[in-house]
Amino acid sequence: MTKCDRFRPVLAALALVLAHRVHAPVVAHAYTYASPLASGCHEAISIAALREARAGGLAAAWPAGDGDRAWIDDLPFDLPRDARDLAASSLVVGVRDNDLKGRHGLDTSELPLVHGNPAAQIEHCLRRPEHDEPDGSEAGLQECRDFIRDKVADALRHGLDARGR
Repeated sequence: MTKCDRFRPVLAALALVLAHRVHAPVVAHAYTYASPLASGCHEAISIAALREARAGGLAAAWPAGDGDRAWIDDLPFDLPRDARDLAASSLVVGVRDNDLKGRHGLDTSELPLVHGNPAAQIEHCLRRPEHDEPDGSEAGLQECRDFIRDKVADALRHGLDARGR
């Protein structure tokens, strides 16, 4: 089994969670990631979506090996007991990546460049500078929906085996 094969179930679970959330429209709100200065919401929202998917049989926990367990234990945020498997922790780390891009959550010199990048606003479901109102916010949200669908389709293409698992 290659390293990529090992993560296929994680990608498939992530794709199912995202697909479920993309088709369930909700009111958009602004949230942040957890840090020593903020409790954050991204993690809780992601875990709640994963719980819904798992309750509906759309996703399963993926057991963590010893190396994975050490990685999960060292994450810079707390995970609830039912989200300390490889699939759940990978989902949350992936969700946080839009805001951090590999940087520390309190990096005041680099994070403004990440958060203010006009080309990356699609990842935050924010409108780009050219999205003027009255339709700008909706245009930004539509681009974000399309972005999420593209990511889900990509994960499904590369995360499932020939039998669709």
